[in-house]
Amino acid sequence: MRRSLAIGGLAAVAAIVAAGAQASEATPQYDFNIDEETLGEALTSLNELTGAQLLYPNDLAKTKGVHPVIGRHTVDEALSILLEGTGFSGGLTKSGVIVITAASVSEPQEQEIGVTGRGIKASFLAGVSTLLFGAGGAVAQEPAETSVRDELVVTARFRKESVQDIGGSVTALNEEQIARSGISDFEDLARRVAGVELLDRGPNTNEINIRGVTNSIQVSGNVLQPLVSILVDDIAVASASAAQRDFNFFDFDRVEVLRGPQPTYFGEGAMGGAIRYFSSDPDLDSDKLMEGTISGGVSATNNGGVNYRVENATSLILVPGKLGVRLVGFYRKDDGYIDNIGLGMDDMNDFKSVGGRAVVLYRPTDDLTVRFAAHIGRDDIGELNFIEPSTIGSSVGTEDLIAPSLSLIDGLNEDDFEIYSGKISYDAGPVTIESITGYYGRKREAETFSSAYTYGFEGFFNAFPPFDTASNLLSSDLTAIAQTRGK
Repeated sequence: MRRSLAIGGLAAVAAIVAAGAQASEATPQYDFNIDEETLGEALTSLNELTGAQLLYPNDLAKTKGVHPVIGRHTVDEALSILLEGTGFSGGLTKSGVIVITAASVSEPQEQEIGVTGRGIKASFLAGVSTLLFGAGGAVAQEPAETSVRDELVVTARFRKESVQDIGGSVTALNEEQIARSGISDFEDLARRVAGVELLDRGPNTNEINIRGVTNSIQVSGNVLQPLVSILVDDIAVASASAAQRDFNFFDFDRVEVLRGPQPTYFGEGAMGGAIRYFSSDPDLDSDKLMEGTISGGVSATNNGGVNYRVENATSLILVPGKLGVRLVGFYRKDDGYIDNIGLGMDDMNDFKSVGGRAVVLYRPTDDLTVRFAAHIGRDDIGELNFIEPSTIGSSVGTEDLIAPSLSLIDGLNEDDFEIYSGKISYDAGPVTIESITGYYGRKREAETFSSAYTYGFEGFFNAFPPFDTASNLLSSDLTAIAQTRGK
C-alpha cells in the first residue's frame, strides 16, 4: 500500500529521533554483512535484514564513502559505524523507524524523503525555525507531487506484487541491479544479500546457509534432505548434498531470495528458505523486431593467469505482440593457481564454463501466455580450491600457503546440466491458473587427485577414485491463484 504524506517541518523528525531515546533497553542485535558502495544500497540492505521502516532524503542515496558493517550489532550501533565521518546521523525511533538526516542544516530547504520498508513516499518541507523552535506546532501542508519509484515486481507468493508489499524477508534483484553489482555467480550473490552465507569449496560445490540453516540435513544413513529450495524458472534444481550448482547470472530478469521457512509455498525442502532465478523473456511489445546485448570482461588471477568472459543475448520478435524468441549464449574461463609438480603442470584448479538458453514466448490473447524455456551448460573444473593442513608442511606461517601436489593423475571434473520447462498461464479474472512442467538433469564425471584429501600422504595417490553421478528430476505443478488484493 502506498500513501502520500505531507510533513510540515523538521520538528517532526526531531521529535521522532528524540522518541528513539526512550526505546526499550532490550534492543535486538542482528548479524550484519553490509559492504555496499553507496549509502542508499547500504540502507536497503539494513532495511532488508531488520525489517524496519527507513526515512531518508533521496538525494543522500548516491552518497559514497560509507563504512562496512560486519558482525553482530544493534541497529543504532550499525548506523553509527555506517555513517561515521559521512556528515549524516541516524537513529531508531520507538516505533521502529530508522531516520537518517544531515548532521546540520544551515538554511531552509525542500527535500523529497524516501521511505522504504512499507512502500511509503512523502514530501518533506523543511524550515530552520521549525527545527529549532517548533513555533506554533507543526502544520500539515498540501501534499506535494509525488515522484514515482520504479517497483520491483516479484512472485514470491505466486502472485505478482511489489517486493515492498510482502511482509516476509525477501530480497529481490532485477537485471539492472545484478549487472551494476557485478554479480556473476552465487558467491557474488551471497555477498550482496544479508543473512545468506556460502561455504565455497570451488565451482559447483557450494554449501548454502540462510540464517544459519544449511542447504541439507542427514536424515538417515547416507540419505540427505534439502532444506533450501533452489529453482530456475520455477523448476527445482537443488541438490541434497553440499554440491549446489552455480548458474550464470547473465540475462536473468531477476533473482529472489526468501529467508526463513517457506514450506507453505515450496514444500518441506524449503525449511531454510528459497532461491529463485528467472530468465528474461523476449519483449513482444517492442517496436524492434531484433535487438540484443553483448557483455564481456577481463581480469587476472594472482599467481595465475588471465580470466575472461563473453556473453550475448538476442531477442527475435517473429509476430509482434504474439510470438518471440530470446537466445542467450555465454563462455567463461577462470585461470587457476595450484601447480602439479608431479606432472609439471601449472594452474591446475582452472574453470571453464559454456552454455546457453532459449526462451519461446507465445501470447495468442491478452489472457493466455505459453512459455517454453531450455537451459544447457557444460563446466570443466580443475582441482579443488582448498587443501588439507597436513600437506602445507613448513610453509605454515608464511605467505606461501599453497602446497604443490605430487600426484601423477591429472584432475578432471565435468559438470553438465540441462533444464527444460513449459509454462501455461491463463488469467480468468479473479483467478489465475498456471501449469508448469519441467525436467532437470545433471551429470558429473570426476577424477581428481586433490591435495585437499591426502590423509597425510602428501598427494602421492589419487585421493578420490573416478566416479560418475547423475540426477534426473521431472516435476509438474498446477496452481490456481486468487488475486484478493488488486493493484
